[in-house]
This record gives sequence, structure tokens and C-alpha cells, in this order.
Amino acid sequence: MSSEKHSNLGLHKWAPTDGVLRTEFNDNFGVVDEKVAEVTSQLADKANQIDVDKQVKNIITTQSLQVTPLKQIEKFNDDLFNFDFTQGIKVINGSEAGTKQLTIDTTTTQPNHTNVAVYNAISNVRGYEIEIDPTTDITKLRLGFANSINDFTFINFSTGEYYLINAGTITTTINNPLTPIVFSTGDRVKLIFHKMIVQVYKNGVVVGIIKPQSSYSTRKLEEQGKNYPAISFRSGAVADTYGISKLKVFQKTYPKFMHLSYDDEIEILQRLTTTLPTSIFDMDSFSFMKSMHDKYGAVFTINLFYKYNDSFTLANVTANYISEFRANSHWLKFGFHGYDGIVDYSTLDSVTAKNHYDNIMTEIARFASPQCIDTMPRASMFGGSLANVIAWRDTANYNLTGLLSADDSRNSYYHTNLQRDALIACDDHYDEIEKLFFMRSDLRLDSATNVYQTLESRKNDVNYRGQQDAKILFWHAAWTWSAQVKLNIEESCKWARDNGYVFLYPMDVNPKF
Repeated sequence: MSSEKHSNLGLHKWAPTDGVLRTEFNDNFGVVDEKVAEVTSQLADKANQIDVDKQVKNIITTQSLQVTPLKQIEKFNDDLFNFDFTQGIKVINGSEAGTKQLTIDTTTTQPNHTNVAVYNAISNVRGYEIEIDPTTDITKLRLGFANSINDFTFINFSTGEYYLINAGTITTTINNPLTPIVFSTGDRVKLIFHKMIVQVYKNGVVVGIIKPQSSYSTRKLEEQGKNYPAISFRSGAVADTYGISKLKVFQKTYPKFMHLSYDDEIEILQRLTTTLPTSIFDMDSFSFMKSMHDKYGAVFTINLFYKYNDSFTLANVTANYISEFRANSHWLKFGFHGYDGIVDYSTLDSVTAKNHYDNIMTEIARFASPQCIDTMPRASMFGGSLANVIAWRDTANYNLTGLLSADDSRNSYYHTNLQRDALIACDDHYDEIEKLFFMRSDLRLDSATNVYQTLESRKNDVNYRGQQDAKILFWHAAWTWSAQVKLNIEESCKWARDNGYVFLYPMDVNPKF
């Protein structure tokens, strides 16, 4: 009999003095045969993923995007920085290095006319940021976007008004959709566009959201497929000059996509450990998810509890299937949810909260591989004080990059009311201060019906206008594999396919601006 085993596959290894049994040869051939089947399956999955990846070719070029500003102008020179100036604006040399100064030519325009400069280098931008120069009269500055050189939408920050302008003439004024904002010299003003919705940031902090209203919901600049940054100065005096010392233009970071996840899970892993099937796909739950991936390209995250009951935790999960989990990690991942269904991370101390996160990450890496970790999960009850979220973000391994927020009107995690409103109105919110990305959960599939029709109706619903680029759908373990939930999952996948959505992980589209 063999006295040793090879380290990788555990094949029998004979010393010179060992006897040889025919059954040992059969054992070795059986292990090799299983390994060949596993590699063949991995290659087939990779081929399927390549087909799915073709849908996002030329849009997403890396698995984990680290998006930098597409344009960042630190100092102005003489090339107008791709701005087209209309309605009597002239460019003059600034006395201050690094500043583009503009003045109004009253010989070609009427006093108090709205004069516009449009950045025309890029269409479909995500947003832009300026730094206010000392020469600028803040009360006369407007920022917004355009779909052509003649058709603009502007914000007057000092009054909170919103203007629709055509050919230099204000055609519509929306009174006070925004609380007036006070800016000062040196402040950074950032606008992030979600269709007609605009998130307004001051020095990296969201300070306002302009939402669609019925009075201008029929004006569909976004349907033109273009959003150009635009700057306006309302003045007729030739002595008025304006300066902008920095400009950044941000590229849109993701295509239309869908992500599927479910929460409160651990029991599926307890059953896997207890029953020890030949393959994870011998279990109905994993088999169904794989069928959705194979048919539609769907990707899934299972957000886990650490503790199932007093006798089973993630530390007890078998590692027998690590190779199979790793082979399917491009569409099946696990994430943090919480210690159990009782702990409240909005009040728990940060040391314990960090330990809970680290323990779950360590166990996922052990039984499923690090490739299976989703660093942008949904925490239990959307709870997480700022101290706890920072602890998860700053942990040594598998650090948190963001979180999925609530599908209702509650404040998720540490968010202010304005951060909550930004997520309710739009697909996402990037917290520049804390360097964390948040995406809103859209639709619960637990007990929903007519999911295809619901998603279809939201396309033209003004209340969901800013939530069309990302569809974050979810459900809970207690409902997971009911016939209705399976139907809802497949209807969601069909709708995504029919409407040109791809399947991605939110952690892979973090804009980091």
C-alpha cells in the first residue's frame, strides 16, 4: 500500500519499499477524471462569461473600475478648453495665473441677457466640478447642462431657481426647487446628473437635489443622448468679469445594469455542510441561480449572517467546495450582512462591529475563496453608524467599498436627510468625504407580483426618472426559493434582457469622484 500522498490532488504516492494495490491506481484515475471534469466546466463557464462580457465591451474595461476624471483642467491656457462661447461673451487674459476670465460684450447682446459658455468636448458626461475664482460674482453665476449649443438648463444657486433656456432666452422658470446655497471664493461646486435630476455638492458634501416636476417633465433633454457642462453669467455690463480657476469633467462610469442579491442567509450553507452533495449545483438553490446565469447572464450576491443557531456558524461551513465556488465567482458571490438578525449596527460599538465584519469575510475566503467576496453588500436593517461603516471600510482585509441602501424612505446607515434624498431620487450617491459608494435598492422580490410589468411601468414614471441606469433587486432568505420568488427573478432577468441591461456587481462600478 502507498505510504504517502501527493500534496495537490491527494494521489497515492509509493515509496520504493511500498506494496502496490490495483485499487490505488483506480483511486488515482478517479481523482484525475474528476479534476478534468471540473476544469472542463470552468472553461465552459469562462466561455459563457466571455459571451456576456461582449455586451459591455468598450464600456467597462476592467473588472474593478477605478474611474478618474476624464478631464481635469488645473490651469487655463489659451485654447478656451473646449468651451464654445455664445451670446456676446468674450475671453480676456486674466491677471491671475490659472484663471480664465470672461467679460460681456454689450455691443452684441442686450443688457441682463443670459450669456452661455458650453463645454463641447464630451457628450453623455456624468457631471462636472468647478472651483470658484475671486473674480466671480456668485449671484450672477449659473451652472447647468445643455443638449446643444442653444438649449440649456441652469441653476441659480443664490435664489434656488431652475431655468430652461432656448437660444439665449429663458423660456421657463421653476421657482425654488432647490434651497438657496451660499458659495464663497475657493469653494468647489460639483453637479452630478441623473437624467433631469441634479445632485449639487459643495466641497464634496451633497447640499441639494433638484428633482423632476410635472411642469417640466415633458422636457426631455436626456433623450437627446447628450449632456454638456454649461456655465452662464447673467449680466449686461462690459465691466463685469468672471473667473473659474479649475474645471473637472467626470465620465459616466457604467452602462445600464441589473444586480440580484438576497439577505439573511446562512441556512443554505448549513444544508450544504450537512448533506455534502457531489456538487453545489445538486442543491436546488444554487442550481436555479446557475440556470439564470446560463440563460440571461445574471449575477448574484448572497449576503450572510454569521450565526444560524447556537450550534452552527460560518466557521462550521465545509470547505469541500472551494474550487467549485471559485470557478463560479464571476457570477456568484457572498457578502456581509450581520452577525444575526438581532444586532443593530446603528448602535453597536465599532470594535465589535469590525470583528463581526472581519469574521464573515475570513470565513467566506476560507470556504468559497477571496474571489467570491462582494465588498459592497447590504447590511442588516440598513444599520451602520459612521464609526461602524468606517471600521468596515478600514479593516485590513476585504475592506468595504460601499453599501446598498434602503428601497424605502428611511435613512440608511449614517446618512443625512440630504444623502437619503439623493439616493431616493437617483441610482447612487458617492460620499467623497468618506470615499464610499452607495446604490439604492430598487424592488423587493419577496412577495411582489407582475414584476415585468412593474419594471416596465417605472420607465416612464417621473418618480423613478433618476433610477433607470441601475436596477438593484433583492429578496430575503425566508422567501428565497418559493415558486413566486423564482418567477419574479426570471421576470426580472427577462426584462433586463429585453431592455438592453447587462448584469454587473455594484462594487465594480464605483466612480470614486
